[in-house]
Amino acid sequence: MQKYIINKFGGAIMSSKETLNCAKKNLIQQKEEGFTPVSIVSAFEGVTDELVKLSKSIETLDKINVSSDSVRQYVDKIIEANTRILNFIDFDKLVITSAHNEIQDIYESLRRDVEAAINYGMLDIFHGKILSYGEKISSIYFKYFLEIEADLSAERFSGEEIGIVTNQKFLDASIGFEISSKKVSEKIKSLSSDKILIITGFSGKTPSGQTSTLGRGGSDTSATFIGAALNAIKIILWKNVAGVLSADPRIVNNAKTVKNISYSQAEESGKVICVKAMKYIRMSKIPCEVTYICDESQKTVIKQSKSQKQGLKLVSIKKDLILLKFKDESIVRQGFLRNVTEILGELDINMVLIRNTKETMYIVIDRIERDKFENTIKLLKKKYLDSYFEKISIIVGIGNFKWKDVRMFNDVIYNSKLNIEIGAFPYNNNVRLEAVIIGDDTEIEKVLNELHKKLIT
Repeated sequence: MQKYIINKFGGAIMSSKETLNCAKKNLIQQKEEGFTPVSIVSAFEGVTDELVKLSKSIETLDKINVSSDSVRQYVDKIIEANTRILNFIDFDKLVITSAHNEIQDIYESLRRDVEAAINYGMLDIFHGKILSYGEKISSIYFKYFLEIEADLSAERFSGEEIGIVTNQKFLDASIGFEISSKKVSEKIKSLSSDKILIITGFSGKTPSGQTSTLGRGGSDTSATFIGAALNAIKIILWKNVAGVLSADPRIVNNAKTVKNISYSQAEESGKVICVKAMKYIRMSKIPCEVTYICDESQKTVIKQSKSQKQGLKLVSIKKDLILLKFKDESIVRQGFLRNVTEILGELDINMVLIRNTKETMYIVIDRIERDKFENTIKLLKKKYLDSYFEKISIIVGIGNFKWKDVRMFNDVIYNSKLNIEIGAFPYNNNVRLEAVIIGDDTEIEKVLNELHKKLIT
């Protein structure tokens, strides 16, 4: 019986020769220890960003002036982004030449999809397919890198080819677990265990066979789903940092690796793993590690534990958010919150936090473009005269909290003399604390350092 280890390699790892060599070393070690490694790969850094820009450009295109040259120019931008990364990585020339024909086929397929999107409009069915090309490109180079520079035999498949079936929400699809796990398990178990299996993350296919993408954190979702489908020994999310850190090391000099984090803490942090990916870890109970690619001893284990250590585990800052405050008497009327959320929803604005007192309703929203922001404020002020807005930041704490921990967290923030709009709020089984503050970045970062110093041991 094969013992599978699922390895997810993110864009930062795929885009550096140093980290690719560490990935190669880890895969070789797993094989030598008798495991069957499966690799889930992300796109090269920057390539998906270019694909997103390409899609947005097509959406606003004046189709009257479109020509075959226009299509070529769009695809050339993706090729240029890919070439920049390849030059930085400095693969063996044989890797580039061996991959050439397959890569040209990918570019030709992309050209056809871009042309279709231009002719018929940037429908979600085209949008999802175009976004999936980044992983397809990187997986081809990774295959030849392992074969030529590591003397490993490798085989690659897209998420569609391996059997991941989703619903028809092309840009944020959900995996049909029952049908997909059967297809994926049968396909992978029919393959030779002598080969390193490489699968593109982020994509699957609809029941009708169209390419779909899994949304934010999609490659992590691919990895944890495949781990659950295969009943793997463990899932490793390889990073170019030492696991999950207690704070951003660019802000806090003595940030350290968090050894263990619970399912709820991992979800609530918003930084460790996305909710979709977490679903399959909860379902399967397979050990999942967030591990430094060049030193597997530096890792964070995501697991459920009945005896969680009390207190703060990690702190972070969410900057450039907007606080909406409503003092209008209408906030006490039935349907007020529904009406506001409908306005924000129609404008595709994400709400981060909602709090209220008897007299005031507070809603924090994500940073948005200036034009959309002005339109939002205009609509809200028209309906609710007594409404205000301010640019704010949120300090987030993740851990396992009793009421005294919440008090200590708030005390540190209040003693900072910053303008505190909302303090942390205690509740049962509390794993996330949030404080809404107004101040410049330097002062806020000082508070983060003070929280780390006093509350993280």
